[in-house]
Amino acid sequence: MDVNSVTVFEREGKWIVALVENGEKTELDFRNEEFARNYAAGQSKRLSAPSHHRSSDQQD
Repeated sequence: MDVNSVTVFEREGKWIVALVENGEKTELDFRNEEFARNYAAGQSKRLSAPSHHRSSDQQD
C-alpha cells in the first residue's frame, strides 16, 4: 500500500473504508455503499491519495 491510501471494499455485508495515513491503518464500516464511497472520496482528496475499490474476495 501507498504511504497514504484509501480503499473501499465489502466485508460481511458492510462497506469498509480502509485509510492509510502516514503508514497508520484505520478502518471504518458503513451499512451503505454510497456513503462509504462518498466518505472515501473526501478522504482521498484530503490525503492527496489514490482511492482504490476492490471486490469482497480481495483481502489483505
